[in-house]
Amino acid sequence: ADAAQRLHASEEAVRSLERALELIQGLPQSSERDGLELRVLTNLPAPLLTVEGYLSGRVAEVHERALELAGALGADLEPPLIRSLALASLARGDFDAGRAFGDQLRARGEREGDDVLRVEGGYVLGIAAYWQGRLAAARAHFEDTIGRCRDEQRSAHLVSYGQDPEVVCLTRLAHTLWLLGEHEDAERTRDLGLQLADERGHPYSRAVAGVFAGILALDQRDEQRLRQHADELASSDPAYQAPQHRIVADGLAALLEVLGGRSSQGAGRVRSIVLDARRDEPATPGFHALLMRILLEACVAAGEDEAGLAVADEMLEMGGGAELWEAEIHRLRGGLLAARGAAPHEVEAELMRAIEAAQRQAARTVELRAGADLDRLA
Repeated sequence: ADAAQRLHASEEAVRSLERALELIQGLPQSSERDGLELRVLTNLPAPLLTVEGYLSGRVAEVHERALELAGALGADLEPPLIRSLALASLARGDFDAGRAFGDQLRARGEREGDDVLRVEGGYVLGIAAYWQGRLAAARAHFEDTIGRCRDEQRSAHLVSYGQDPEVVCLTRLAHTLWLLGEHEDAERTRDLGLQLADERGHPYSRAVAGVFAGILALDQRDEQRLRQHADELASSDPAYQAPQHRIVADGLAALLEVLGGRSSQGAGRVRSIVLDARRDEPATPGFHALLMRILLEACVAAGEDEAGLAVADEMLEMGGGAELWEAEIHRLRGGLLAARGAAPHEVEAELMRAIEAAQRQAARTVELRAGADLDRLA
């Protein structure tokens, strides 16, 4: 399994670890047997998340059994399991638990002088802040994490945690900077993240980078770049593509149908993709919120005002990472109200909510957009 992880062969790593668990079941009961099972379970979430995300429920089973064994043995949880529990908490929208696990990882890294743990803890804290729309905090965590990444430690991250933290933090930082209003820095950061992803050739990290470069392009309303990133995601080798990335690729492709003039067909496809995905547990932190953001954009582009308002209202209530787009949701909702013929004071009130949310989040880009919308309304 270790060798497979080093070759980016996550499915083979999962098969090897699952086979190891089968063999362990044939051993006589003892604390040594339980300790060996716990060790294997600790190493399973990283490749399993790459292959399945949380869609299958298998990761939750691994967590439950590992926690049961650790409790029975009186053993401390090892960092890969802590980090996996953190991501599971964030995927469920339990940001308090996710941050607690992130703090635990980072504190252990400080105690042990271990930058791998500092980086993984900082990554967890960064994405927790990001999905809650706490942009200044997210920026600080991402920048600190990127600054601690070392070439000689990359293999440790890939084997034990399943991704390149420098690549994934750079592309999330790019979106964060853009929302903060620092557009040139955002584009440079995005380009650096994509460049490193291409040079290093880790398929899962490259797909994550493509997803967040695509989301940045969506929020920028840069259709050309959005198409580029969507095409790259769609054409990546299926053997290395996690299901959550295929779902996002399908959603972006359907959105591009709307933007290309096939409004009703494309919007219907996006809606179907989102509804299918939401029947399962979120595949990764912010996954359902990201899909709803794509659906909201499709409704706006297709001129489906009533449907768009329903999506916006749901996003404002759903949590789970939709907080990232709170200000933009209110701004788009104002536009949808205007398109439906709402009274000017209703539209103005919604745009003011967008400005207030943007100021609270320090989302300068959205604040300026909402202000421009308000000026046009006047």
